Amino acid sequence: MKKLFLIFLIILFTKPILAQFNFGIKGGETYSTESWVYSAYFANSLSIQQKKALNLGIFAEFSGDKYLSVVAEVNYRQQGAQISMNYTGRDTSGTVVVVKNVDHKLAYLNVSLLGKLRYDLPYFTPYILAGLKDDIQLSNKLDDEDFGSFVTSGSASQVWGAVIGIGIEYSKGLPFSILGEFRYEFDFNQVYAYDQIANTQNYFQLKSQLFEFRIGIKF
Repeated sequence: MKKLFLIFLIILFTKPILAQFNFGIKGGETYSTESWVYSAYFANSLSIQQKKALNLGIFAEFSGDKYLSVVAEVNYRQQGAQISMNYTGRDTSGTVVVVKNVDHKLAYLNVSLLGKLRYDLPYFTPYILAGLKDDIQLSNKLDDEDFGSFVTSGSASQVWGAVIGIGIEYSKGLPFSILGEFRYEFDFNQVYAYDQIANTQNYFQLKSQLFEFRIGIKF
C-alpha cells in the first residue's frame, strides 16, 4: 500500500511547473461507524450506532489538464461510534448479564492524495474524487473502565484506506469557488486486532468506515 502512496506522490510533484495551482479550506460533519468482530470472551452481543463529529482541513489542487486534477489534503477529523454492549459478569448472586453504553472517541490527522475528474458547465462544475488516505491517530478513548484501556492501548497508530466522493463547485462572478462535497472512506487495515492467542478462541477486531459532508472555499 505504501508503494501506491509513493506513486501518488510522484505524480503530484512531477506535474508541470506551469500547471494551475489552487488552494483552500474544507470543513463539515463526519458520520462514522465501526465493524466489530469478537468472541464471547469480550462480549455476548453489542449494537453499534453512528457517531456524528467534526472535520476541518486544508487542500492544494494541481491541474495541468482540462478535466483532471491531483488534490493533496491535510485534515483533522473526529470519529468513532456509540456502542451498546452486553457481556457476562458476576456479583454476589451469581452470573449476571451486564449492559453498558459506551462512547468510542477517535481523532486523526488525515493525509489524502486524490485524483479529481471534473467537467465545467456554464454555472457550476461537478466532479468526482478517488484516491488513498493515511490516518495518523491523535487520540483514542473508550469510556469503559474495564474494556476501554484494552481497546485503546493496543490500537494501530496509523491506518491506511481509500476515499471516493462527489462534489460540485460554483464560481460564477466570484473571485473564488464555493464547493460542496460528499465522500465515503473505509479502512484497509484494522484499527485494532487481538487475534487468537495461546490456543484459545479469544479474538477482537475493529475497522472504521465513515461518510463526510463538507463545504469549502477554493482560491
